[in-house]
Amino acid sequence: MPVELRKLIFSEPEIQKALVSFSLRKNIKLPTSAVAGIEITEDPERMVVLHYAGGETGGQQQVTFQRAQVGGALIRFCRDFNIPMPRDALKVVRSDEGGVTLMLRREMGRTGG
Repeated sequence: MPVELRKLIFSEPEIQKALVSFSLRKNIKLPTSAVAGIEITEDPERMVVLHYAGGETGGQQQVTFQRAQVGGALIRFCRDFNIPMPRDALKVVRSDEGGVTLMLRREMGRTGG
């Protein structure tokens, strides 16, 4: 049976937008200052770290997201922007090519959406 493979590559601004939206939906508290940088790692426990500029205290703050949270944020980002996301596809998230990649693997001919 043929297999469909899709590779979606998300840039740092797209990842940031997805994670901020995800945080608002999941009631994850974010600093009120601007994002000063984004760090993408191979570590599944801290796959993406958003670094925020120092606020009133002057110290830099950061918010860390696990691989599962990044995956959920990117899947929701795709839905919000009408990017087709088959429910029955195997989804794998990894850091790649200066961003984050969402790989979709789906056996063709299976039923489902």
